[in-house]
Amino acid sequence: MRRIFICDDNSDDAGRLGSILSDYYGDGETEILTYTEPQGLLDFLGKDRGQSPAHSRGFTAAFLDILMPGMNGTELAERMRSLGYTGTIVFLTNSNDYAAESYRVQAFSYLLKPADPGAVRDILLRIENNLGKEPNPEITVTIRRTAHRIHFSELLYTEIRNHTLLFFLKNGETLETFMKMKDTSPVLLADRRFAVCHNSFIINMDYVKRLEPGCVIMVNDDRIPIAKRSGAFKKQYMTYMFSKT
Repeated sequence: MRRIFICDDNSDDAGRLGSILSDYYGDGETEILTYTEPQGLLDFLGKDRGQSPAHSRGFTAAFLDILMPGMNGTELAERMRSLGYTGTIVFLTNSNDYAAESYRVQAFSYLLKPADPGAVRDILLRIENNLGKEPNPEITVTIRRTAHRIHFSELLYTEIRNHTLLFFLKNGETLETFMKMKDTSPVLLADRRFAVCHNSFIINMDYVKRLEPGCVIMVNDDRIPIAKRSGAFKKQYMTYMFSKT
C-alpha cells in the first residue's frame, strides 16, 4: 500500500498534482492525502505516529509546497522528520532559489509548479527504484542558482576559504558556493565518516591515505592541516578505522 501526502495552500495546484498521481496509480493501492495547510498534515502524523507506512521503509512520499503562509515547506519538513517521518520528501516550487535548504531535511527532489505529468512520473520512478537500496546520503547546494546534489560517497572534503565554501570531489572536480561552513556541517557531521580536523576543513575519513605530523594526506595527495589540539580528531579517526576492520 502506498501513501502519498500533498501539502499546498494553492488548492488548484494541489488538485492538479493529486489528479496526476491518481492517473499514474490507478491500481487502488495508493492513498493520496491532500492538505492545504501544514498543521493538518502534522496533526495526522502525530496521531498516526508509529502505526502507519508514514514511518516505515515502504513507499511513502510527501509533496510539500515550499512557499506557504505561516510555515514554509522546509519548516514543515523539519517538523515531519521530528515526528518520525522517514519517507521521501519532494518540494513544490516556482523556482530553484530554495534548493540549498533541502539538505537539512534530506529532500529527494524538487518539482516545478504547475506540476507536469512527465516530471511527476520521473520522480515517482526514481523513488520506486530507490526502495530497498542501501542509502547513499547526499547534500544539496546551490551554485550559480543551480541545485547540485553531492553524494557523501563522492565528497573528499570541504574547505571554507575567503567566505567561499569549497567541495572537493572524488572525480577531481571542485564546487564553490557562498554558503557558510555552519550551513552544511550539521548534516555532514551527522554521518560518522566525516570529521573536523581543522576549523576550516571537514574531511571524509574514507578517503584518508595516512596521517602525518600536522596534516592529513588524502587519497588525491592533498594535504589537509590538523589543528594543534588534534587529540580528539586523531582518536575519532582511529576509532572509525578500527570499526571498519
